[in-house]
Amino acid sequence: MNYNRKLHSSMTILKGLGIIAGLILLTPAVHANPSILPASSIMISEQNTDFLNPDPFKEQRKVYQKAEKALKDRRYRTFKRLSTQLKNYPLLPYLEYKNLKRQLGNLNKQQIQQFLETNDQSLIAANFRRKLIRYYARHKRWQDLIEVYQPQQSVSLQCKYLNALVHTNKQNQAFAKTTKLWLSGTSQPKSCDTVFNAWKKAGYQTADLTWQRIKLTINKGRTRLSRFLAKSLPREDRAWANMWIKLHHSPQLAAKLKLLKSEHPIASTVRTHAIKRLSRKDPEKGVSLWKQFSQSYRFSDQQTHSVYRAIGLSMARKHHPDAHIWLRQIAVKYQDKYSQEWLIRSAIRHENWPQTIEAIEQLPATEQTGLRWQFWWAYSQEQLGNSIDAQGIFHTLAKRRSYYGFLAADYL
Repeated sequence: MNYNRKLHSSMTILKGLGIIAGLILLTPAVHANPSILPASSIMISEQNTDFLNPDPFKEQRKVYQKAEKALKDRRYRTFKRLSTQLKNYPLLPYLEYKNLKRQLGNLNKQQIQQFLETNDQSLIAANFRRKLIRYYARHKRWQDLIEVYQPQQSVSLQCKYLNALVHTNKQNQAFAKTTKLWLSGTSQPKSCDTVFNAWKKAGYQTADLTWQRIKLTINKGRTRLSRFLAKSLPREDRAWANMWIKLHHSPQLAAKLKLLKSEHPIASTVRTHAIKRLSRKDPEKGVSLWKQFSQSYRFSDQQTHSVYRAIGLSMARKHHPDAHIWLRQIAVKYQDKYSQEWLIRSAIRHENWPQTIEAIEQLPATEQTGLRWQFWWAYSQEQLGNSIDAQGIFHTLAKRRSYYGFLAADYL
């Protein structure tokens, strides 16, 4: 009896395999004439082919969908019963997350810790932690927040954590992390107000830090915030801060303002900012103001080269023939990729081939090997009569499938 059953099972499998093999062999002919297939060969049931494409989660998937619907319909007992059947199912953590986040206030530490540890380094664990931080902050459960907290990218969540430290008499620990968050060129979230006010009240907001943040906000164009910050400065300092803001919007007034001719620790910074802002709008007027101020006032090396950069870039964008004069004056330590590339572009536009070669050769080695700079180096050499050097580069580039490769091939 058992022998006959085994034989029957084996024959069934072999028959299925035989039909499939036959279908594979007949495929070309079937495409030409589908009617040649015998009716029996089409009658292959899903049950007979399951062994070819096994789905270990087929049944659990159905249970998962039922459990998900039960949770949505608030049938929690049904949900609990169904979820016990989903052990080792890949999507179970997502279902658990949905269940946990609906009852944040009723969770004990063991439930929280178990979920976070089981799903450590996963997106849902990170989302769950953020949910808890927001919930605990909203309900002022400061110690619970501290226990569940891990470093976050969100400034708002960072401030919620610092607020928790302040409310649990850990002010020094909180203030050690506050200065960096406060020194921002933009307004920070409202959740930071509590810790910022406590930090300020404790005497940590010095005039020097205030000037640093005013500079950050003006450079970001957040002048309303700059004015707010200036209110905490002494009257004389406040006048300079307000003048700085005024010059940010109207740099052409720099030569006329009497206060700017006096001295103050922030004076050279304000003058530099005015020159750079004016240069963006009109580089030639920026040059005139720079010559006037540089003869009367002192500027640091960094300020001087930042002026060269501002004037040079503005001229380069406007295709001014003197752009390279200013960009070349920037010392190597103050150069960056942006100013270097604009120097090359300006030289190419004005067909200054010696300057083009010199500027390309001053790029970092990794940049020099780029296809576009190889092409322009070779092109510049060709224009100067150095055909041997140029032709070698052109032939190499012509083998590359790229814009400059095609350009080199066309040039040849």
